[in-house]
Amino acid sequence: MNLFLRIATRNTLKNWRKSLAAIASIAVAFISLVLFQGYIKNVGGLYREGFQSRAMYGDMIIENAQAQSVEARLNPEDYYITKEQQDRLASYLEGRKERITTRVRFLPVTGTITNGESSFLFLAMTYDLKEGAIARRPHWEWDVVYGSPLSRTEDPAAIVLGQGLGFLMGCVPEHPQELIVQNNGYVPEVRPFHCAHSRVQLSTTTLSGQINALDFNIIGLTDAGYKEVDDRWIRMSLENGQALLNTDRIKFMSVVLKTGESPRDFIAGTNAFFAGENLPLRAVHWSDHPLAQLYKQTDSLLRIFQIFIVLVVMLIVGLSVFNTMVKNVKERTREIGMLRSLGYRPAQVMTIFQLETVCICALGIAAGLALSVFLTILVNHLEIPYRAGFLSMPVVFRVSYDAFSYLSCSVLLVVLSLMASHLSVRSSLKAKIAGNLTHV
Repeated sequence: MNLFLRIATRNTLKNWRKSLAAIASIAVAFISLVLFQGYIKNVGGLYREGFQSRAMYGDMIIENAQAQSVEARLNPEDYYITKEQQDRLASYLEGRKERITTRVRFLPVTGTITNGESSFLFLAMTYDLKEGAIARRPHWEWDVVYGSPLSRTEDPAAIVLGQGLGFLMGCVPEHPQELIVQNNGYVPEVRPFHCAHSRVQLSTTTLSGQINALDFNIIGLTDAGYKEVDDRWIRMSLENGQALLNTDRIKFMSVVLKTGESPRDFIAGTNAFFAGENLPLRAVHWSDHPLAQLYKQTDSLLRIFQIFIVLVVMLIVGLSVFNTMVKNVKERTREIGMLRSLGYRPAQVMTIFQLETVCICALGIAAGLALSVFLTILVNHLEIPYRAGFLSMPVVFRVSYDAFSYLSCSVLLVVLSLMASHLSVRSSLKAKIAGNLTHV
């Protein structure tokens, strides 16, 4: 085997000009596959972080066990988490604080917002402000495009509007910025804006069916993440949300675990606690909750797009590599005849060419890897903005490093090249030695 390997290495180096096309084909194929895979990985990470960190869903969501039932849709307030249940849940989490980064309570509110001149429907998510800021770390602690975050203000009546709703309410930035990208959160600085009426009134129906209204001050404009939500979006403190609905209940709670903790194990332990304490609650991973339905739909779309493009790229580069490898072997048919005339058995000739193919693949993959890393660095450095799917604000075009893609593409190209080499050499070995020696 060592002799065959030396022969294969020598042939690769000696015939490098003939092998150059094969090396280039493999390198281009490698670059095409890994760069696309790296792009898809980056986009998927953006959407995942948008839900897990930016939306503060963390690792686990706790809600009433029947919160997604038909009855809960008809009378949702009957399936909120009561104050007593919150206290027992807080006690449980406190006993496991060494495993938890933070927990955030949520209460959605819907109603009407008015500034005295115009009124619009709103959808508000109220939450624990300080805990929410911790849950958004490290990239989204500063979560406003203009103005200041709720966690940085002392105003108890502060609210933050989505940019679309803010525009409808007469709020405009003093120095509009067209390309505020959101890959790693916003730059933590106050970008000033002004409103025709910075004080607005929110009115809603309480859980008991009464009309309630409170005045609030607009201190910031944020991006809801998705275009269809931005025109109705409001964020405010949990205390203000409970005051509007005249309740001490919450809809659900999210828990952020410390790095290294297993969400699945913690969820199983939490559900066991609920069963043992006879609490009508359940814990689920954030990606298994209906709140993540849009994420799962987007992720499925990305996967289908990824599979389709990869198949097309594989077909194109596969034919290119296959054709190049076949041509490379066919040009050396007389060499095959010479080896056979010297006494080499067909299996030994096949081994030499297969080892030579591996050497060519190694050179092509090495060149492709070097160029892929260079192009990844270049593309990421250029910071080209674009809009990704449903996101309402631009993001920077980036390619992620993905060791699994590098390895899988390498294996794929080696297998494909070995198949092409095997078929080509096999056809030559079936011919007579004299026919190989006189091949033109």
